[in-house]
Amino acid sequence: MRVADRDVLYAADVKRFLLAIAMLAALRIDAAYVSNSAFLPAYGRGPGAEGRVFDSELTLINPGASPVAVRLMFLRAGQPNPRPFESRLVLGAMETRIVPSATAAMTGEESASGALRIEAAAPVIAHARLYSLAQGAGLAQSVASSFNAIPSQFAAGIGETAYVPGFVEAPGFRSRVFMVETTGTPLVFIASLLDPSGSVLARKREYLGGFEQRSFDPAAEFPDVHGQAVLRLQGLSGNGRVIAGAVRIANGTQDGTAYEMSFETAPRWRIPSGEIAAYIVAGLAIVGAVAYRRLR
Repeated sequence: MRVADRDVLYAADVKRFLLAIAMLAALRIDAAYVSNSAFLPAYGRGPGAEGRVFDSELTLINPGASPVAVRLMFLRAGQPNPRPFESRLVLGAMETRIVPSATAAMTGEESASGALRIEAAAPVIAHARLYSLAQGAGLAQSVASSFNAIPSQFAAGIGETAYVPGFVEAPGFRSRVFMVETTGTPLVFIASLLDPSGSVLARKREYLGGFEQRSFDPAAEFPDVHGQAVLRLQGLSGNGRVIAGAVRIANGTQDGTAYEMSFETAPRWRIPSGEIAAYIVAGLAIVGAVAYRRLR
């Protein structure tokens, strides 16, 4: 092969690589909840409504071909958590691990509610089944809702907006909103309820301390609002960020429906810089290998 031909082929390879990098920079992540830093906005166990007992079942999945170390930090409700209770485990390659209950080994207390922060050495998947039982009932009689862990890069901060759908203030139903701050620094934000046309029904200024989890009943927080509504969260001041979710429960059956936070999906520049660097290094290695092969 002539040198000029090799140069043309190499230039084409470089162009393809640069195009791939540009596409990565513009790509939006729609619902790929595989992350090395994520939050479950609700987690714990203890006494619940109407004499029931609530608990949390955690599922962790390692989709990778190598073992991965995972840190689980319990963020107790109603307070900042600069030094949260922490447990650690190692997931084997392709392993799925189920932790059936939010015991003291996970939360540091026999009865506690809050959020769970998941930090891993490589991307993992986390999911929580939040269930309740009547006194003396077995798991077969449990009713549940569930949340996927939301990656921390999707949290909303200053100038950003997130939505939590699913509120219907009507007889026979109750709702609960769960919010957690994800950076360790405070955040002031506006919580608004919107009607189906997008008009603001009510709004309140809210505050979360660093790594604080808080929950509230929207019927109590916004007592004058009735009917269908959407919760909108807008960052106002502070360096913190918020992730939220909600559950709507039918009082007669205790059956719950979970609603995860909706957000404008982040572009690839919002993912951790280390992950972007890994893509670039891998791409350069591929280009180098192709160029070497064609120069031989």
